[in-house]
Amino acid sequence: MARVEDQVRPDVGGRAGALCDRSSSGRARAQLLRQRAATAMARATDLQLALRPALATCRRNVAALCRRLSAAEQRAVHLERALRSNRRIGMAMGILMARHGYTEDQAFAALRQESSWRNRKLRDVAEQVVHIGRL
Repeated sequence: MARVEDQVRPDVGGRAGALCDRSSSGRARAQLLRQRAATAMARATDLQLALRPALATCRRNVAALCRRLSAAEQRAVHLERALRSNRRIGMAMGILMARHGYTEDQAFAALRQESSWRNRKLRDVAEQVVHIGRL
């Protein structure tokens, strides 16, 4: 590509010098911008290298928090199920106490024994007593 100085006609006079000055200042400006870009890239690379350990730590912390959240959600589900089961077992014990005159311990023992004999979960036996009214 031909330089601007080569393209200027000699008969134009003072304008040729002005174009040459502008052309050289443009090259200097471009060179300065290239240097700034290279400096910015070097700083970005340095920052990236400096932040890499911190990012790894953050990733580990997020993973640990996700595991803890999952465990807490599972525990909440289990506790809700246990609470529902506990209420149903209490209702079944009340039904047995009213029908058979059992004490609280005797009603629970009857539910536990029925659960063992039938090889069923205690909450399922209690649910049956609540719906049917007997063991």
